[in-house]
Amino acid sequence: MRKKIYFIVNLISQKKFIRLKKEISNQASKYNVDFEILRSTYRGHALVLAGKAIDEKAYAVVACGGDGTINEIARVLIDKKTPLGIIPMGSGNGIAGHFGIPSNLSDAINVIFSDYRTKMDVGFFDKKIFLGNLGFGLESIFIKNYNEKGLHGFFAYCIALFKSIKGFIYPKFKIEWQLNEMVLRPLVLLISNLNQQGYNFTLTPNAKSNDGNLDMVYIKKINIFQILKLLIFVIQRKEIPFNEVHRLSFSKMRITNLKGGSIEYEIDGEFFETNKKSLEIRVFNEKLSLIVSES
Repeated sequence: MRKKIYFIVNLISQKKFIRLKKEISNQASKYNVDFEILRSTYRGHALVLAGKAIDEKAYAVVACGGDGTINEIARVLIDKKTPLGIIPMGSGNGIAGHFGIPSNLSDAINVIFSDYRTKMDVGFFDKKIFLGNLGFGLESIFIKNYNEKGLHGFFAYCIALFKSIKGFIYPKFKIEWQLNEMVLRPLVLLISNLNQQGYNFTLTPNAKSNDGNLDMVYIKKINIFQILKLLIFVIQRKEIPFNEVHRLSFSKMRITNLKGGSIEYEIDGEFFETNKKSLEIRVFNEKLSLIVSES
């Protein structure tokens, strides 16, 4: 039986879709592989389409979109032999960046058909998975503002970030891990499975995707001038020389909201909130098979 690869495409322009289809067709013919392209048209649709692909015995399921689309499709592929492929077509493309998947369309499709695989860990929080990042504080408000604007690209990121800084109200959490506990009022509380957060920016440069741990960075309250200096260091991918920046790694942690109201958070570029007071964050080792660049 010939291999059949399913490509699930998030909303893109018709021009981009035609180019994508042509590139896939050319390389599928070269590798003698069948393919089907499915278009996701609403939030959660990619998850349904990935289920259809699995039911039809897909050889691989490829996410053509950003980190949110990748996350949706990955939910269906947890603990399955069928691998997840990625063609980065979002804004920041942090997940693809961590694994060295090219932003060039033709090169990214070639990675899929080359079929080099690895296993990656998967984080869990509030009955959801995260492949890349789980963020609280400024990170979550930034994602909320970015998604509300309906704009995309680096300039839209900058607008959303400065709006978030201007109106930011500090949350208050207690975290507990490995017989330790700490009370935090974070500007940033970011938990990551990967070494970048998009656009090649990183707050967790040493994170590994298959070590059974999550990397956490906690940034205390700092003034606007320190925030601007922090952004410069992040953009330049330099170590942040602030006493207000703390790091740790863990496999399981409990986070408790001490301020009242909801907990606002982001997962892989999508904003959520919950009224639960206390929740567990944990990682499960090598739960997802992934097609990546061999280099």
